[in-house]
Amino acid sequence: MPGRISLDRDRKDGVAAGRTGALRRNAVAFVPDGRPRVALVLHGGDGVAAAALPAGPAAGPMTLLLDPAAPESERASAEAAAAGWEVALSDTSMPPGATPAEIEVSLAASFRAVPTAVAVLLPDDAAASAAMPILAESGHGALVRSDRLGPRAAARRAAVPLAVARASAVLRRALDRAVLSSRRDGAAVVLVEPDGGTAAAIDAWRRTARGREVQLAPLSAILRHAP
Repeated sequence: MPGRISLDRDRKDGVAAGRTGALRRNAVAFVPDGRPRVALVLHGGDGVAAAALPAGPAAGPMTLLLDPAAPESERASAEAAAAGWEVALSDTSMPPGATPAEIEVSLAASFRAVPTAVAVLLPDDAAASAAMPILAESGHGALVRSDRLGPRAAARRAAVPLAVARASAVLRRALDRAVLSSRRDGAAVVLVEPDGGTAAAIDAWRRTARGREVQLAPLSAILRHAP
């Protein structure tokens, strides 16, 4: 199911990283139309180029999630950006229980491998909390899978925009739940594992009454603007 958006409404635009950091620098253009927003984050697999995916920006603004540890991830990042995709990274190289120093080293390598990323999907609550000061310096947003106090508090302290997202094995169910969440919170994020039917399923859903209630948005539009 989609997760609740957790954004610090009190953070100030004067934070230096917010002006020049990765989220602002790498975000794709987006014009809100007043409807609640739903961001679809599609897992790109092991360095899969955007052209190889079944859905693309033409189906609506979406964000491609890349693994920086995958072979040729830097090439995939560049190709995705050139094709109009917004990019986030999933840092799978952090070992469970990683120390803050290990997290810092891991994120530095990830930023080099995927320089076009707007945000980082963090593997667990402990890593998310420890990563916030690093993301504050780089200007990346944070994406987590659970809406718990620790990561949210750490994000507020560091002035890092945070979104919480969940996945569902049934895409249509996840999209419908995202509509309900976005009505409540103004926005929702869904993690999608794309397959050969993803593009058609999203296009068909957008034509339904429920699909027309929301505006598909890139992840950056959720992170940069409070609902």
